[in-house]
Amino acid sequence: MRRTYWMVVTFLGLVSLVGLYGSVSGDEPAAWTAPRQAAPGLEITGDARLWQREHVKALDDVYDGTSGRAGRGDLMGFYFDQEVDRLSFRVSVFRPVGTPETRSVLDAGVRVFVLMDYVRGGRTDLPDGIAGTSPVAWDRAVELTEAGDLMRGRWSMLEASLWLPGGFKEAASRAAGAGADRYEAIAAEAAGSEATPIGFYVFTAAEGKILDSITASNAPTSNSHNVAFVQHLNQGLTYTTVFRGEREELASYDGDPNNPDDGADELLAAHDYYDLPLNWHPGGLLISAAEWHDPEFNDWLAAGVTAGRYEIVTSALGQQMMPFISDDINGKSVSIENDMIQTHYGYTPRVAWVPERVWVENP
Repeated sequence: MRRTYWMVVTFLGLVSLVGLYGSVSGDEPAAWTAPRQAAPGLEITGDARLWQREHVKALDDVYDGTSGRAGRGDLMGFYFDQEVDRLSFRVSVFRPVGTPETRSVLDAGVRVFVLMDYVRGGRTDLPDGIAGTSPVAWDRAVELTEAGDLMRGRWSMLEASLWLPGGFKEAASRAAGAGADRYEAIAAEAAGSEATPIGFYVFTAAEGKILDSITASNAPTSNSHNVAFVQHLNQGLTYTTVFRGEREELASYDGDPNNPDDGADELLAAHDYYDLPLNWHPGGLLISAAEWHDPEFNDWLAAGVTAGRYEIVTSALGQQMMPFISDDINGKSVSIENDMIQTHYGYTPRVAWVPERVWVENP
């Protein structure tokens, strides 16, 4: 028989309460007591940058839910962190480009659940009569709900922490080869390595039906997603402010998102600070403009190439409307830009930025 109860959890960020639905035999709500004080560890703040690579447990394709390209309840990723005294979750959901930051993370009627399997036995029916079955025999079902009185964030995520649920200390101790009463002795190591085996079934639902789902364990994800950053600067042969920007520099560090300046140097600094590979396309004329007016900028690009962080994208030197120019002139234009890239950056380009106006008619 399912016992359903609610537990108040520690939280910050975009989550109000977490509903816990329990099925661990012999574990009554009255048996749970909060720790005397919180142990040091991950503290949810509503900032996505708090979560590290090892916390990513599953990534999910966009538009793969039942609503298709509408994206309702479309899951994007699941994060988890095990601490000595708590478990923390983050669920990322799809948010269409251009969505106002003031808009709720969840569409009306959409619910988010995280089912946890960490002891033997469990159940496979879904909470609250939602249609379908769970691929894991879960012991706890956590529902994440949005806090109406908290400021919305620009991150499309829900996150929460809860004190260790009933049966978890015993499961962690067994996984460490210790007795059930030895949790304090193994807690720090188990939390640091996230060594307690857990299975997760994360899903969104509306009107009693599943919209999208993710299965995961607490091992770091083996999914691989490829992202290519291409930064493009337009033409300019004379002096230009595009390299250094026109606003006051107020960065407290190179990747500071609060810096109001708008120069290309901010782009390079952010890529260097966060160690993000970069495909850089300076319009061919800008290579000359930098060499005349800001040669240090070309030196910066060359250093990034030498370090293996930057690759340079070529194109036609003057970005001419190629269908209306003879082949020999087009070919020479591309060849000259390649020569400039090799001369100034020591790089042989393999990818070209195609000028915008390359067709006589729209294909």
